[in-house]
Amino acid sequence: LPEKIQKTCSPFIANGKITFHSALKGLVNKKTNPLFEMNYTISEGNFKLKSSSFQLSSIQMNGGLSNGKYRNFNSTKITANLFKAKTKKGHINGQFTIKNLNNYFLSSKFNSSWDLKEINPYFENSPFIQLKGQLLTTTNYKGNIAFDNRFKRMFLDANHKSDIKLKDLRFNYAGSILDFNFESINCKLNKQKTLVNFCKGTISETDLKFKGEILNLIAYILDEAPKIYVKGDIEST
Repeated sequence: LPEKIQKTCSPFIANGKITFHSALKGLVNKKTNPLFEMNYTISEGNFKLKSSSFQLSSIQMNGGLSNGKYRNFNSTKITANLFKAKTKKGHINGQFTIKNLNNYFLSSKFNSSWDLKEINPYFENSPFIQLKGQLLTTTNYKGNIAFDNRFKRMFLDANHKSDIKLKDLRFNYAGSILDFNFESINCKLNKQKTLVNFCKGTISETDLKFKGEILNLIAYILDEAPKIYVKGDIEST
Protein backbone atom coordinates (compact mmCIF):
# COMPACT_ATOMS: atom_id res chain seq x y z
CA LEU A 1 0.00 0.00 0.00
CA PRO A 2 1.10 3.66 -0.41
CA GLU A 3 2.95 5.04 2.61
CA LYS A 4 0.09 7.35 3.65
CA ILE A 5 -2.39 4.47 3.60
CA GLN A 6 0.03 2.38 5.67
CA LYS A 7 0.21 5.20 8.23
CA THR A 8 -3.60 5.46 8.28
CA CYS A 9 -3.89 1.73 9.00
CA SER A 10 -1.04 1.58 11.53
CA PRO A 11 -3.24 1.79 14.73
CA PHE A 12 -5.02 -1.48 13.91
CA ILE A 13 -4.63 -4.95 12.45
CA ALA A 14 -7.22 -6.19 9.95
CA ASN A 15 -7.47 -9.35 7.89
CA GLY A 16 -10.02 -11.44 6.01
CA LYS A 17 -11.15 -12.08 2.44
CA ILE A 18 -12.10 -9.33 0.01
CA THR A 19 -13.63 -9.49 -3.46
CA PHE A 20 -13.85 -6.25 -5.43
CA HIS A 21 -14.53 -4.73 -8.81
CA SER A 22 -12.73 -1.44 -9.42
CA ALA A 23 -12.09 1.13 -12.13
CA LEU A 24 -9.56 3.90 -12.78
CA LYS A 25 -10.37 6.72 -15.18
CA GLY A 26 -8.45 9.92 -15.97
CA LEU A 27 -5.01 11.45 -16.31
CA VAL A 28 -2.15 10.42 -14.06
CA ASN A 29 0.51 13.08 -13.41
CA LYS A 30 2.00 15.12 -10.55
CA LYS A 31 -1.07 17.37 -10.32
CA THR A 32 -3.91 15.01 -11.16
CA ASN A 33 -5.15 11.70 -9.81
CA PRO A 34 -7.49 9.46 -11.80
CA LEU A 35 -11.01 8.80 -10.56
CA PHE A 36 -11.00 5.59 -8.52
CA GLU A 37 -14.20 3.65 -7.81
CA MET A 38 -14.67 0.24 -6.24
CA ASN A 39 -17.43 -2.11 -5.09
CA TYR A 40 -16.33 -4.64 -2.48
CA THR A 41 -17.42 -7.59 -0.37
CA ILE A 42 -15.52 -8.66 2.76
CA SER A 43 -15.99 -11.97 4.60
CA GLU A 44 -14.28 -13.83 7.45
CA GLY A 45 -12.85 -10.52 8.64
CA ASN A 46 -11.06 -9.73 11.90
CA PHE A 47 -10.17 -6.32 13.38
CA LYS A 48 -8.00 -5.52 16.39
CA LEU A 49 -6.83 -2.20 17.85
CA LYS A 50 -3.16 -2.22 18.85
CA SER A 51 -3.74 0.27 21.69
CA SER A 52 -6.38 -1.80 23.54
CA SER A 53 -8.02 -5.21 23.72
CA PHE A 54 -10.89 -4.14 21.41
CA GLN A 55 -11.45 -6.65 18.63
CA LEU A 56 -14.12 -7.86 16.23
CA SER A 57 -14.39 -11.21 14.46
CA SER A 58 -16.51 -12.86 11.74
CA ILE A 59 -16.83 -9.51 9.97
CA GLN A 60 -19.06 -9.31 6.90
CA MET A 61 -19.24 -6.12 4.84
CA ASN A 62 -20.24 -4.91 1.42
CA GLY A 63 -20.30 -1.46 -0.09
CA GLY A 64 -18.32 0.95 -2.20
CA LEU A 65 -15.38 3.35 -2.24
CA SER A 66 -14.63 6.41 -4.35
CA ASN A 67 -11.96 9.10 -4.20
CA GLY A 68 -14.67 11.60 -5.12
CA LYS A 69 -14.95 14.90 -6.95
CA TYR A 70 -11.44 16.11 -6.16
CA ARG A 71 -9.87 12.64 -6.47
CA ASN A 72 -7.95 12.85 -3.21
CA PHE A 73 -8.16 11.76 0.45
CA ASN A 74 -10.32 14.76 1.44
CA SER A 75 -13.08 13.81 -1.00
CA THR A 76 -12.78 10.05 -0.51
CA LYS A 77 -15.93 8.26 0.66
CA ILE A 78 -16.24 4.69 1.95
CA THR A 79 -19.71 3.20 2.27
CA ALA A 80 -20.75 0.00 4.04
CA ASN A 81 -24.30 -0.92 3.07
CA LEU A 82 -24.03 -3.98 5.30
CA PHE A 83 -21.81 -4.46 8.34
CA LYS A 84 -21.94 -7.47 10.68
CA ALA A 85 -19.38 -8.46 13.29
CA LYS A 86 -19.07 -10.45 16.50
CA THR A 87 -17.59 -9.29 19.77
CA LYS A 88 -16.46 -11.89 22.31
CA LYS A 89 -20.01 -12.45 23.60
CA GLY A 90 -22.10 -10.11 21.48
CA HIS A 91 -22.48 -8.51 18.09
CA ILE A 92 -22.51 -5.24 16.12
CA ASN A 93 -24.73 -4.87 13.06
CA GLY A 94 -25.47 -1.82 10.93
CA GLN A 95 -24.33 0.43 8.13
CA PHE A 96 -22.03 3.43 7.86
CA THR A 97 -20.26 5.97 5.67
CA ILE A 98 -16.77 7.37 6.27
CA LYS A 99 -15.72 10.60 4.54
CA ASN A 100 -12.35 12.36 4.36
CA LEU A 101 -9.41 10.04 5.06
CA ASN A 102 -7.38 13.00 6.37
CA ASN A 103 -9.92 13.62 9.16
CA TYR A 104 -12.37 10.72 9.40
CA PHE A 105 -16.04 11.72 9.57
CA LEU A 106 -18.43 8.86 10.38
CA SER A 107 -22.18 8.71 9.73
CA SER A 108 -23.59 5.45 11.06
CA LYS A 109 -26.44 3.45 12.50
CA PHE A 110 -25.61 0.38 14.59
CA ASN A 111 -27.39 -2.03 16.88
CA SER A 112 -25.24 -4.04 19.23
CA SER A 113 -25.13 -6.29 22.27
CA TRP A 114 -22.28 -6.45 24.79
CA ASP A 115 -21.24 -8.45 27.81
CA LEU A 116 -20.18 -5.63 30.15
CA LYS A 117 -17.19 -7.63 31.42
CA GLU A 118 -15.82 -7.23 27.91
CA ILE A 119 -15.76 -3.42 27.98
CA ASN A 120 -14.08 -2.96 31.39
CA PRO A 121 -10.60 -2.53 29.85
CA TYR A 122 -11.84 0.40 27.71
CA PHE A 123 -12.64 2.53 30.80
CA GLU A 124 -9.53 2.14 32.92
CA ASN A 125 -9.91 5.61 34.51
CA SER A 126 -13.66 5.34 35.12
CA PRO A 127 -14.99 5.24 38.72
CA PHE A 128 -17.38 2.44 37.61
CA ILE A 129 -15.37 -0.70 38.42
CA GLN A 130 -15.90 -4.39 37.62
CA LEU A 131 -18.91 -3.92 35.39
CA LYS A 132 -21.10 -6.99 34.85
CA GLY A 133 -24.35 -7.46 32.95
CA GLN A 134 -25.73 -7.12 29.45
CA LEU A 135 -25.91 -3.96 27.31
CA LEU A 136 -28.19 -3.59 24.26
CA THR A 137 -27.97 -0.44 22.14
CA THR A 138 -29.23 1.17 18.95
CA THR A 139 -27.00 4.11 18.05
CA ASN A 140 -26.97 6.88 15.44
CA TYR A 141 -23.63 8.68 15.26
CA LYS A 142 -22.44 11.61 13.14
CA GLY A 143 -19.00 13.01 13.93
CA ASN A 144 -15.27 12.58 13.68
CA ILE A 145 -13.52 9.41 14.81
CA ALA A 146 -9.95 8.36 15.54
CA PHE A 147 -8.25 5.12 16.54
CA ASP A 148 -6.50 6.60 19.57
CA ASN A 149 -7.18 8.63 22.74
CA ARG A 150 -8.54 11.57 20.70
CA PHE A 151 -11.75 9.62 20.12
CA LYS A 152 -13.10 10.31 23.63
CA ARG A 153 -13.30 14.04 22.94
CA MET A 154 -14.58 13.49 19.39
CA PHE A 155 -17.35 11.24 20.70
CA LEU A 156 -18.51 13.87 23.17
CA ASP A 157 -18.51 16.58 20.47
CA ALA A 158 -20.40 14.48 17.90
CA ASN A 159 -24.13 14.27 17.26
CA HIS A 160 -25.16 10.91 18.65
CA LYS A 161 -28.39 9.36 19.86
CA SER A 162 -28.83 5.95 21.44
CA ASP A 163 -31.59 3.76 22.83
CA ILE A 164 -30.00 1.75 25.67
CA LYS A 165 -31.15 -1.24 27.70
CA LEU A 166 -29.15 -2.70 30.57
CA LYS A 167 -29.96 -6.00 32.27
CA ASP A 168 -28.55 -7.43 35.49
CA LEU A 169 -26.07 -4.55 35.83
CA ARG A 170 -23.57 -4.82 38.69
CA PHE A 171 -20.58 -2.66 39.54
CA ASN A 172 -18.52 -1.09 42.28
CA TYR A 173 -18.28 2.69 42.38
CA ALA A 174 -14.84 4.16 43.16
CA GLY A 175 -14.01 1.50 45.74
CA SER A 176 -17.23 2.06 47.71
CA ILE A 177 -18.30 -0.47 50.37
CA LEU A 178 -21.80 -0.42 48.81
CA ASP A 179 -23.01 -2.98 46.27
CA PHE A 180 -24.71 -1.56 43.17
CA ASN A 181 -27.13 -3.95 41.44
CA PHE A 182 -29.68 -2.94 38.80
CA GLU A 183 -32.21 -5.42 37.49
CA SER A 184 -33.22 -3.28 34.53
CA ILE A 185 -32.45 0.15 33.05
CA ASN A 186 -34.12 1.63 29.97
CA CYS A 187 -32.83 5.00 28.76
CA LYS A 188 -32.12 7.26 25.81
CA LEU A 189 -28.84 9.09 25.23
CA ASN A 190 -28.84 12.36 23.30
CA LYS A 191 -25.35 13.90 23.29
CA GLN A 192 -24.69 14.86 26.95
CA LYS A 193 -28.20 14.13 28.27
CA THR A 194 -29.31 10.68 29.41
CA LEU A 195 -33.10 10.36 29.74
CA VAL A 196 -33.90 7.47 32.10
CA ASN A 197 -37.36 6.09 31.34
CA PHE A 198 -37.10 3.23 33.83
CA CYS A 199 -34.51 2.13 36.37
CA LYS A 200 -35.01 -0.58 39.00
CA GLY A 201 -32.28 -1.77 41.32
CA THR A 202 -30.74 -1.97 44.76
CA ILE A 203 -27.82 -0.22 46.43
CA SER A 204 -26.76 -2.60 49.19
CA GLU A 205 -30.00 -3.08 51.21
CA THR A 206 -31.93 -0.21 49.59
CA ASP A 207 -34.44 -0.89 46.80
CA LEU A 208 -35.11 1.97 44.42
CA LYS A 209 -36.85 3.00 41.23
CA PHE A 210 -35.71 6.09 39.33
CA LYS A 211 -37.09 8.10 36.43
CA GLY A 212 -35.50 11.33 35.23
CA GLU A 213 -32.44 12.70 33.45
CA ILE A 214 -28.70 12.72 34.00
CA LEU A 215 -26.32 15.25 32.46
CA ASN A 216 -22.64 14.56 31.68
CA LEU A 217 -22.86 10.85 32.54
CA ILE A 218 -20.89 9.68 29.48
CA ALA A 219 -18.31 12.46 29.87
CA TYR A 220 -17.91 11.47 33.53
CA ILE A 221 -17.43 7.79 32.61
CA LEU A 222 -14.80 8.83 30.05
CA ASP A 223 -13.03 10.99 32.67
CA GLU A 224 -13.82 14.14 30.67
CA ALA A 225 -16.12 15.82 33.24
CA PRO A 226 -15.71 16.27 37.02
CA LYS A 227 -19.39 15.81 37.99
CA ILE A 228 -22.75 14.48 36.87
CA TYR A 229 -26.09 16.21 37.44
CA VAL A 230 -29.24 14.25 38.31
CA LYS A 231 -32.85 15.42 38.11
CA GLY A 232 -35.77 13.04 38.63
CA ASP A 233 -38.07 11.06 40.90
CA ILE A 234 -37.06 8.19 43.20
CA GLU A 235 -39.21 5.59 44.93
CA SER A 236 -37.30 3.76 47.62
CA THR A 237 -37.74 1.22 50.40
